[in-house]
This record gives sequence, C-alpha cells and structure tokens, in this order.
Amino acid sequence: MKGKIIWITAIGLAGTIVLGVSLALPSMLRADNNQSATMPTSEIAKAYKQALISPLNKATSEIKDPELASFTQKLVQSYELEKTTANTGDQSSLADLLPDVAKIEKNAINMPLKEAGKQLKDKELSDFYNRFITTCGVDN
Repeated sequence: MKGKIIWITAIGLAGTIVLGVSLALPSMLRADNNQSATMPTSEIAKAYKQALISPLNKATSEIKDPELASFTQKLVQSYELEKTTANTGDQSSLADLLPDVAKIEKNAINMPLKEAGKQLKDKELSDFYNRFITTCGVDN
C-alpha cells in the first residue's frame, strides 16, 4: 500500500511542477524584453521561486505518515527547485526561470525504486533487486 502511495505522490509532485511550468511558459515566452518591470529582477525571481516551491512544501508538511513525509521531503529536495532562478542578474534569461523538468521526471521515477530497495532486509534479495533496477536503467 505504501508503495502505491509513494508512486502516486512522486508522480503527482512531478505532474504539479510540469503543469505549473507549462501553464506559465506561454506567458513568459510572450513577455516583451523592452517592457520595464515594476519590480527588480531579483524580486521577481524570489516571488517566482516562492510560488514554485511553497505549494510542494505545504503538501509535504500535511502528510501524516512519518515515513511517507520523510520520503516526500527527500523527493522534493532532489528536484533542486531552490536552484531555479539562481542566475538572476543582467545576463539572465527566461531559461533561468524554468526548473530542470528532465531531472524532476527522472527523480520522480527513479527515487521510489531506489527507496524500495533500501527496505529489503534479505541481502541476496536486496542485491538481486539492485542489479535488476540497474539493468532496467535506473540512474541512466
């Protein structure tokens, strides 16, 4: 049961991020670089980062099961969303505002498999499982 919940949580978090970026992307692409911003670039970047990260942190904090909460926090941290907009300044571009969606998707798929392997107590079964998921392409 926990395995299904972990998969659903991981896929849901990745889907939320991808949906948020896909909804914001058309507006960001239509933005005119000649328009003067009412806020400094760093303020816009900070607000964007907060809007990107805070829903995930809120959802993570509401999970009651301590193991699932810990897993979800590790998963969200592995997305490294706090690095989004890290290069704001005069040379920044719209690409700096986008999180690494490929990395998020890879982590959402691979991390539950790796975490499940850590729960195996039997050494032979654990070795087999780790070889199996490596053969399947986890972390490639």
